[in-house]
Amino acid sequence: GAEYRQDNKQSYRWHYLKPDRSVSYTDADTFDYQTRMLSVYAADEYVATERLKLNGGLRHDRPTWLDCAVSPCKNYGYRPLWSPRVALVYALSDQTTFKLSQSSAFRMPSPSELPGGGEDSPMKVERLRLTEAVVQHDVSSGLRLLGSAYRYRVSGMNVWESATGDERFDGVARVHGLEFQADAETATKLKWRASLALQRASDHESLTMVNSPHVLAKWQMSMPVWNNLFRLGVETTFVGARLTSPLGNDALAVIAPPRRLASYGLLNLTLSSQRKWHNWSLSAGVKNALNRRYESAVLRAFPSRSPSGVVFDALSVGERSFWLQLSYDHWN
Repeated sequence: GAEYRQDNKQSYRWHYLKPDRSVSYTDADTFDYQTRMLSVYAADEYVATERLKLNGGLRHDRPTWLDCAVSPCKNYGYRPLWSPRVALVYALSDQTTFKLSQSSAFRMPSPSELPGGGEDSPMKVERLRLTEAVVQHDVSSGLRLLGSAYRYRVSGMNVWESATGDERFDGVARVHGLEFQADAETATKLKWRASLALQRASDHESLTMVNSPHVLAKWQMSMPVWNNLFRLGVETTFVGARLTSPLGNDALAVIAPPRRLASYGLLNLTLSSQRKWHNWSLSAGVKNALNRRYESAVLRAFPSRSPSGVVFDALSVGERSFWLQLSYDHWN
């Protein structure tokens, strides 16, 4: 298959807020970007025996990241990317399956991470390599249990050395974790899913990674409504406590150790059509329906300051948001 995506314009401007969320300062510069991505991919499966299967895939992406704050737009010159994956699937019984897989992916720099104004960007493409072992057991036709152990490595990260305060663009992070999941569906088409992940993430200095929770949990439920015309979904997410970066002074001496940020939970609602009307489908939702605000750590090895001079190690984020999506399927 093949994909092409183009975002004609992405613009942002920094606004600094007071505790009451009124604007105290607005950056005069507006940063404009344009991004394009051309992708091709292929996948296949080989059935070795009745119980053993091998499948694999390969994806090739050609990114074009442009800084359009200058004329003509400046091309950041990111190279094409290859992302392979391979998996072994073995049926231990008619109800139980074991899967061992390795895959790779990437993350392009976001507009807020790029310098803009025609400057060269030192930001690299972050590469992720994931190894995972999964056991799946079908308890019944309406209940499935899964357990997995995973390990992934992220390279090319933007990091700061705690000893010198130097900024680097070759940082590596490692994550090990366990995840448990249950999926169920009733005869009335009520579906639910519950999952729990326990993980440990370490940074390039083998320290606990900033803003990385040890516990993640999620519960999802959806049901048909209005004579099966739509499906209503409810999702709750729990994010465990996280650590901030230590705060240092201008001489890089630590003046405050890492601070523990409180855990938080979010509620999301969705409504999606189950039937198409003249090839049109509709989906809508509310993210963070309870308008819950929470703290997100600032990833720095030195103090972050607002224009007013206030030093901070975390930002208060999270607002209720609404989204609406209309889709048209030309081929059906």
